[in-house]
Amino acid sequence: VGVEQERFEALMDPAKRKRRDEGIAKLEDARKQKPRKRNYEERKKEKYVPKDAIDAQSLPARLQEDDNEKCCRHYFVGEGCTLGAKCRFSHTLQ
Repeated sequence: VGVEQERFEALMDPAKRKRRDEGIAKLEDARKQKPRKRNYEERKKEKYVPKDAIDAQSLPARLQEDDNEKCCRHYFVGEGCTLGAKCRFSHTLQ
């Protein structure tokens, strides 16, 4: 008898199925009540503000350069960097 067969038989037994369903319901309720640890939407994000239009247009090319490979991609492109000063990547372009 394999594992799949044991699972199937356990689901066919009404007492085991009821106990399983109650456990799953209890787990789902606990997950709904527990606050999330990582609230990405609520974090303050630092973004790059280009000095002028020329700087904004050349930004993708400048990020591809070898000198800037250790720059924070989140800071310059997208939503912004949530780590700020703690970020291990540079927030300045070379």
